[in-house]
Amino acid sequence: MSKTVIDIGRRRDPSLSAFGQSKSWMRFKRRITPYLFISPFFIGFALFWIYPISYALWLSFYEQAGLLSDKVFIGLENYAHLWLDGRFLRALFNTSYYASASVFIIVPLALFVALILDLDFVRYKHFFRLFFFTPMLTASVVTAIMFTLIFEKKYGLLNNVVLVPLGLPQLNWLLDPKLVMPAIILVGIWKWTGINALYFAAGLQNVSREAREAAKVDGANSLQIFWYITIPLLRPILLFVIVLAIIGSYQLFGEPYLLLGGGGPEDAGLFMTVYLYITGFRHMEFGYASAIGYIMVVIILTLSLLQFKLFGGFEKK
Repeated sequence: MSKTVIDIGRRRDPSLSAFGQSKSWMRFKRRITPYLFISPFFIGFALFWIYPISYALWLSFYEQAGLLSDKVFIGLENYAHLWLDGRFLRALFNTSYYASASVFIIVPLALFVALILDLDFVRYKHFFRLFFFTPMLTASVVTAIMFTLIFEKKYGLLNNVVLVPLGLPQLNWLLDPKLVMPAIILVGIWKWTGINALYFAAGLQNVSREAREAAKVDGANSLQIFWYITIPLLRPILLFVIVLAIIGSYQLFGEPYLLLGGGGPEDAGLFMTVYLYITGFRHMEFGYASAIGYIMVVIILTLSLLQFKLFGGFEKK
């Protein structure tokens, strides 16, 4: 009996495993298994990111009105027409206006709040951090409903609690073309100041208190300590927050669309994302809407790279 088993063992093909499978096939399975586990992510990424982005770029060189209509190749005509389109130029101006307010109002205000929270005598810091984080979690629909009530002319909170007690007239925030953009900026201040303040607060934890104390001993005042010590050490966080503010400004859609139902009076609140939506899903001009989307990509990429250059983001440490 044992001799038979030995004979069988001698006759076994050395290239086969104990289970009768090819050793090369076993090695292949070991190598391919990890890729099979991570393949759902890459399949989803290809289907829902790479394909739509590539298709939109291809579509931007065509004219298509409606889902079932034929595509007509027109080259760069969509891109050339954008700079002759008054509504697009107005949307570009409004979006850039909001982006400037994000960089020069919301970001400095967030930094000021973070500096206040960093003071030693401020108590209940964890409560304030939770309080400042809450607006970002609020859905755009809820935000729009809330601020519609706040901006209402007759009974709105802003007019009756702030302006009227100061002897100022009630303002038509969402119907006056001159006040539409300030109103949207106020919404942005409420929603984004807190989360940006938390970013800065996290960065301030890494700013050496010893360096600040040493500068104070050497005779530096608070402004000099802030400008020459705090700001340089906060540079990575500052770059991160500004780039996010620019990207978020050019991608803003929910609040202006829900508050104004489109562009508002005289397109005073028309954003590029809103105009893209109106062009693509109301007028069914998919090629032109794709061109708008790619112009937004170029603008965001250019401004982000410019910020990296200004803040030394490409410098080797």
